[in-house]
Amino acid sequence: MKRGIVLIAMMLLAFSSVVSAQMDPDTIDDISKKVVQIIALQDGEPVWVGSGTIVTRDGLIFTNRHVVDGADDFVIALLDDPNEKPVPTYFASVEQMFPFDYGTFELDFAMLQIDRDIDGNSIFRTRLDLPFLDTTTFAEARRGEPIYVFGYPTIGDGYFVFTDGLISSIQNADVGSNRIPVFYQTNAEIAPGNSGGLATTADGQLLGIPTSVRSEERTAARLSGVIPFSVIEAAVTNRLVRPENPSVPDSTTTTTTDTNPNMNIQITDVDWNVDDNGTPSIAIHTEINVIGYQDQDLRVGVFFYYDDLEEITAVPSLMEDFSSPSGSLTAQDVITPGYENTIYEDFVFVVPLAAFPSEDFDRTAVIVADMGLNGGSFENLSEPWPYTVTANSSTTPPDTTTTSTGTATTVGADVVCPDGLVINDGVEIIVVQMRPGFEYTATVVGLDGYDPILAVTPTIDGVGTYEAELCSDDDDIAANYSVNLPTTGPVPTSTRSSRVRFSHSNSDMLNVSFIVGEFDRNPGEFVLILEGMAATPADGIGDPFVLRATPNVLNGAVGANVYMIGAESQLDPLMYLLDWDTMEPLQTESGAVVCDDSDSDTCWGSSYPLSGGTVSRAGGRTYTADEYDPMLRIPLNMGDATESIDFPYVMTSYQQSTSGQYIIAFHIGAQ
Repeated sequence: MKRGIVLIAMMLLAFSSVVSAQMDPDTIDDISKKVVQIIALQDGEPVWVGSGTIVTRDGLIFTNRHVVDGADDFVIALLDDPNEKPVPTYFASVEQMFPFDYGTFELDFAMLQIDRDIDGNSIFRTRLDLPFLDTTTFAEARRGEPIYVFGYPTIGDGYFVFTDGLISSIQNADVGSNRIPVFYQTNAEIAPGNSGGLATTADGQLLGIPTSVRSEERTAARLSGVIPFSVIEAAVTNRLVRPENPSVPDSTTTTTTDTNPNMNIQITDVDWNVDDNGTPSIAIHTEINVIGYQDQDLRVGVFFYYDDLEEITAVPSLMEDFSSPSGSLTAQDVITPGYENTIYEDFVFVVPLAAFPSEDFDRTAVIVADMGLNGGSFENLSEPWPYTVTANSSTTPPDTTTTSTGTATTVGADVVCPDGLVINDGVEIIVVQMRPGFEYTATVVGLDGYDPILAVTPTIDGVGTYEAELCSDDDDIAANYSVNLPTTGPVPTSTRSSRVRFSHSNSDMLNVSFIVGEFDRNPGEFVLILEGMAATPADGIGDPFVLRATPNVLNGAVGANVYMIGAESQLDPLMYLLDWDTMEPLQTESGAVVCDDSDSDTCWGSSYPLSGGTVSRAGGRTYTADEYDPMLRIPLNMGDATESIDFPYVMTSYQQSTSGQYIIAFHIGAQ
């Protein structure tokens, strides 16, 4: 009896040691302000919510991949008072989505970056000073230890929720030469919406990121999952080695690799000669069978791989619509089965041929179809459909260039695009020494029916015709852009507008040309909008841009009208024409060609009031000019010009004393 009493006492002592490891309320409140609510959007509408953790003062957020996958934008809500709902404060974009399948373990991890305020205005993220958690130090859990979970589960009605439990199981795997924890199981309550939040020890040390339960077999149907910070650190520092395309079958495989018998998708036919509203395209026909997912959203897609299982990368100008987060070529859609047993006998994916990269030699390749829960991962791979990629195939445009002879002069820039579009006598604007690794956006809006085509290509002096890899015509996102500037007046949105997002990966600076032409070579006016630039004191003289005014521009009456609009209130922009010989502002009889504040004595020539001028973008986001933003108008209307003139502009800040992001708008006319 005495022995039994001793054992009971020991059990009670052990139990009391567990329950006494409670977290201090002040620590809870402090951590809660660094855990955010993520509202995922599709076409501007909320579709689901998740959680995330701010890990840098400039707004980098750790979360789950399934919180991010399938959405096109994200609202970030911050907590001020733990007893109140979080306040939507910023927008964020995907910084990186990590692969899901690493062979011996799975990683449900992604990163977002705050990049806009809640009104959609771009922000200079180095100016942010957000509360954050330092992820360079973290704890490793032991079985039986307490765990504390922070997040915004949907059962909390939008409020911050704090729960606790015990570590029930730890799963290790090989990461490089080390064997480390890659998954924790816990009995702590982790409900939908908690995904992507934070799990800690009793003293607030970081343990991991809560994730959704994926299968009964994995968690015994009662346990929730946490991704340890040990494997997250390995992912962020590029120490994870992924098996060679673990989810892609060999092209000779004859059996399906479905992992869920209640979801099945198979390719039934492929048509390489389809006219999709005038666009040459490929149609992939599939049959989809779904059992037990009535009224649930499922994501379906097709993917393209070379014979060595290397992903085929989408042509950059079409990446936004036909690429996965890694850049691989894909077409995807969302279906909602209407019955307990639903069959889609002929579900068709259409991909423009222009989305395929041109090839230098013949290769064999495969198409595979896949499906899964929307917001989750693809886990139901089809049998592969083999095909042959032909060098210089129909995706490569024919040579349509002509050679000028005799005394003919250059009227404008000529471009041949991958999809067969041709720009004749286009207007060329050059970004001089563009930084590598940064992303930029160029958008063209036509005035009075002008139908612009936009090409982006490395600058090559003396080239007869550019062969551009990035071209755009009638872009869906560009169709949301409108302009209201002094020389344009209100310019409404148009489905004819064009847009390209791009960056260059060269290790050195690179001159990049933007070439704008009209679809049918008609004369007219347009506004070219460049986004993604920032002025800093480290920029030397500033950011140089060159308007290459060919005779079709010089002989027109519109002139060169250039606007610099600060995207951040702390920036006091300044622009000027550069004298290449002196590397100083160009001097004329009427003074230096400089503008600090538009419509003031700090501006050369005829500078109009710019305050209140706007450039509005997709999602209702707007750049609005104020009295500190400059504009320069260079009158042209030469009438008989036969040679081009380069106008070099420099964008900087007044006395280079302020920093911030800005956009440029070029209002140009071409005969």
